[in-house]
Amino acid sequence: MIRFRRVAALAFAAVAGAAAVGAAPPAAQASPRLEIDAGFLSVGLSETGRVTSLVDVRSGFDYVAAGKSVPLVSVVADGQQAVPTEVAYSSRDKVFTFRTNKASIDVKVVQLATYSTLEVVGLDPAPGVDVQTLLWGPLPTSVTQTIGETAGVVRNDAFAVGLRPLNDKTVGGWPNEHLAYGFGPDLIWNPYRLQTGDRDDWLASNVAAKTTWGSVLRAATYDYSKVRTRQRTNGYEIPLGPLPAPEGRIIGSKVALFGSAPDLALSVLSQIAKEQGLPYPTLKGQWQKAAQRTSQSHFWIHDLNTSNVTAASRYAKQAGINNIYAIAGNGPWVSHGHYQFNSAFGGSDENAAKLVATAANDGIEVGVHTLSDFIDVSDPYVRAPADPRLAVGGRVKLTRPLAASDTTLYVDADRPLGPGLDGKRLRIGDEFIAYNTVTKVSDTEWQVSGLGRGQWGSAAKSYPTGTSAALVNVNGYGGAIGDLPIIDEIATRLATAYNSSGVRATSYDGLESAGYTGWGGYGFARLVNGVYRQLDATDGFITECSNLSSNTWDAQSRASWGEIGPTDYAQIIRSNIFYRANYLPGMMGQQGLSGNSSLQTIERTMARAASLDAGVNFETSVGSLASGANTTAVLQAVKLWESARNHGAFTVEQKKLLGDANTYWHLSEVARDREWSLQQVDSVGEAVGAAQPVRAPVPGFTTPKPPDAQLGRLYEFKVSSSTPQTVRYEVTSGALPAGLSLNPDTGAITGVPSAEGSREFTITARNDGGVADASVAYKMKVTPFLAPPEITLTAAVGQGKLARGESVDVSVSLRNDSPQSVSGVLSLTGPDSISVDPSSVEFAGLESGKTLTRTLRVSAGPDAGLGGVVLTASGRVTGRPVAPVQVPLTVVNPVDVAVGSAGLDLVAGQAAPVTVTVSSNLPDTVTTMVGVQVPSGWTAGEPEQVTLGAGESKSVTLSVTPAADAFGKATVTVAAKGEFATVASSVPAVVSKPVAMVGRADISTREFALSPDGYAAYPSTFPDDVAFTAGVGDPATGWSYIQPGPADGWAGGRSHTFRLTVNLAAAPAADLTLTAWLYDSHDAAPPALQVGLNGTSVGTVQTPAGAGRGHRWADGIKPSTVNVTLPAANLKAGDNTITLTTTSGSWMVYDAIGVRQLP
Repeated sequence: MIRFRRVAALAFAAVAGAAAVGAAPPAAQASPRLEIDAGFLSVGLSETGRVTSLVDVRSGFDYVAAGKSVPLVSVVADGQQAVPTEVAYSSRDKVFTFRTNKASIDVKVVQLATYSTLEVVGLDPAPGVDVQTLLWGPLPTSVTQTIGETAGVVRNDAFAVGLRPLNDKTVGGWPNEHLAYGFGPDLIWNPYRLQTGDRDDWLASNVAAKTTWGSVLRAATYDYSKVRTRQRTNGYEIPLGPLPAPEGRIIGSKVALFGSAPDLALSVLSQIAKEQGLPYPTLKGQWQKAAQRTSQSHFWIHDLNTSNVTAASRYAKQAGINNIYAIAGNGPWVSHGHYQFNSAFGGSDENAAKLVATAANDGIEVGVHTLSDFIDVSDPYVRAPADPRLAVGGRVKLTRPLAASDTTLYVDADRPLGPGLDGKRLRIGDEFIAYNTVTKVSDTEWQVSGLGRGQWGSAAKSYPTGTSAALVNVNGYGGAIGDLPIIDEIATRLATAYNSSGVRATSYDGLESAGYTGWGGYGFARLVNGVYRQLDATDGFITECSNLSSNTWDAQSRASWGEIGPTDYAQIIRSNIFYRANYLPGMMGQQGLSGNSSLQTIERTMARAASLDAGVNFETSVGSLASGANTTAVLQAVKLWESARNHGAFTVEQKKLLGDANTYWHLSEVARDREWSLQQVDSVGEAVGAAQPVRAPVPGFTTPKPPDAQLGRLYEFKVSSSTPQTVRYEVTSGALPAGLSLNPDTGAITGVPSAEGSREFTITARNDGGVADASVAYKMKVTPFLAPPEITLTAAVGQGKLARGESVDVSVSLRNDSPQSVSGVLSLTGPDSISVDPSSVEFAGLESGKTLTRTLRVSAGPDAGLGGVVLTASGRVTGRPVAPVQVPLTVVNPVDVAVGSAGLDLVAGQAAPVTVTVSSNLPDTVTTMVGVQVPSGWTAGEPEQVTLGAGESKSVTLSVTPAADAFGKATVTVAAKGEFATVASSVPAVVSKPVAMVGRADISTREFALSPDGYAAYPSTFPDDVAFTAGVGDPATGWSYIQPGPADGWAGGRSHTFRLTVNLAAAPAADLTLTAWLYDSHDAAPPALQVGLNGTSVGTVQTPAGAGRGHRWADGIKPSTVNVTLPAANLKAGDNTITLTTTSGSWMVYDAIGVRQLP
């Protein structure tokens, strides 16, 4: 239900563009709330529409990530995120209105038994405002155990939270251009380490994502009423659109949201798909996501054609395989794009249907491979004149005429030609032009050279200035890619080919190309869902793919990633972990099989497949099977192993053994489809130990009696058959309590009971594969809902920091406001690196109105991870759980050491000070030795002993000297040691090469004339200002520690010029840098400094304001550094004179000055 507590009237606040992701303000956390129930999930909203809680209503546990706060829905308008400042709810219309200063968003919430739908039914922009994107969430959760990225479900052992896009334009995932609004820096892009690019586009087209602190659920819808610039995940920008309404508009964006027990999540996904009209492919009438047969193995045949289809079918039948699949040439097509059957399938849909019918005579189905919207160069879409709807990237314009014979052209921008799309190919009109390099000519022009004119069969032509040129979106095989209209046509053509021929399996290989167009998951959906919607029969139609997206998860049967050679077994295991997290069947990818394969090789493959309950795509050929010496043996082995796997005959322990890549196994049949003998063997086939029996389970049920239900309360329970051969669950006698229903595909009983009383009913599992049906009788009672005891749990910690190796006390309190005394147990748990003593305490006889408090000691190990951790205080009272509470703590070092964030600017061979700040996080006094660790060849000063009080910080100055030949980047580490593990912090250092130095950059002026406080003597000591030759003069007499400015009356109230002469052995090839290390400068009027080189001005710099104390060498100074480039063109061999003139302002004091070469 939607529980409306109170919404205060708020003034609008101008927050567009403000960070919508971050810590919730205290007022938002304490404000009145709305609550949206979605299954067992309750979503709490603040009065400004921010998600404040994600509560499992069964336990009361809040799964919102600690310290994270986002709006449930927001928009990007005029290029910035606009977040709600007010939300109102209409109980009559069941509509939330989220108001931002850019637009109002109306979201209708419809609650169903196990989930709720949220749909944008209104969008009202302010006058003149351009709304480009609607963002759902991202909802931040603390769940980390299992992240079903594509399915859009995150779960642990106790709870599952899911979000599903309900139409194509509601794209699961997050736009790359809006990552700043979606926890972008915290995302872990490829947590399962799949065999894909770590930031491939398809990964961004998934609802769920793992983060450094938990997980997120997110979706978005774009407005395409005009051209929009979209980004691929590599940052490349592609202009897209416009699209017609309503598909190209935000209104209608719709998601489903739910929370459930983990084992019920798949059933809820089934209900969402069925009830919301999403693709629902089946096998023998059972939803593919729940069907064992979805993992069936296929024969991928490289020479399948009309003349050998009968032989291929019979080989498949010998192996117990139901599908032969044409893989040669990436499918039996004349070309990819128009997808007309080639001669292997008879050259027409009609003849392809005859091939399919021939296979069907042996009970075998046929599948074909595709390359999705890859377009071959030979395809009519590319043949001259090429279709204008081929996908392109950015566009540029010619800045000069281009003749038909030219091999160089000139354009007005380089970014559209930069990295981000495959290939280097332009399209101008109907001509395709290859190129090699792009070179900047001026700020407004770039040269594109190495042209190959008239590519892909096009003709070279002449073009005037201003002609548009587009970067061609090239596919992974060097051809073209289709944009949306072509994607739609391909979907129609493939559906027509399958409908007319009877083909029952396909793979969308190269599916990523539909996203590389810039359309992301929307491009995926237009192809995959487009095919599905046009199929005459979806039962028994199996699809695979190279990539997945949340928008096509419903229509896609499975993924089977892994190629012969590049993919090892460890990678296959990682892929299968991903499959299971996303409710997809296990698959082994492609594995080789021929008539000459050894029995041991095939049985190793089948053992691994059995361990993962995974099907195999066997790459083979009719020719190899016809000529091979071992064909009969290997096909029989495949049949036995597949039968045992599909009947669920291997135990959990046997699967673990079979998964050991260092073992070998042999399976023999004892009783057909019922019992087998499993024998471990060594590498030469000799038996190892005794054989193990392998038996198919007896048909029946593995679940206990369903628990009783409560009137008016959501009920979820799943009955489970003992055999994977179950294809349907039915109530065959009696009836479920009113308001409950049985999901025939998954066995879930769900709903909200509407009447009290007891019901008896029988559930029957209808089984396939020659397995007998099984039935079980149940009795269920519906009782009145009883409110839980009025028990409140609280927890408090004395301080929010917990140092490694230290402990803090946490007080857990329980108040009894029920009318009777209660007994129970209190518990406090945390991550593995945190220990609690004791972890639980029992109590008895807590009287009504009383509060019980227990103090528990929480300790962090010396190697505990730094950062935020969450402890959970929970309890059970009279056997029932109490709503838990979370106790956030931050694990810190006993002491912290830090050097300024800017890093160290060092000069080779020159000692330099390093100021280290040491801070204590301990409650008592601590003594530590602070030292510095430097690269080999460098020297470091002696460590300093520091004593700190509780929470105290101090700064110490240490010394480092880079090696004389050091140059470039390095790392310096400061460390603190004491009665705790060593704490270290690394800081980057940049080492320059000295050309000439006057003084030492050591935060001291002692080496200079008039130091430390003789500024008043400057006019008499240096009446003509300073003239100094580096390496010749003595700084103690020749270089003043202070340089006055025009504002200094004590120095004559005029500009002052210091001259520094530097002798160079040769003119340098690269620029040098003049650096003035300033000890301090005037606080209110620091000088402006004009720098000259050999009579030419090279720049004027404003020196930073100092502390105004350094002219007396006092405490509290404010050092700074000034760098000025000395152009190589102005430098020469011999003497070079540098002038430094104070043109305005007051004084500055030198720590050192020099000329150096920067890395």
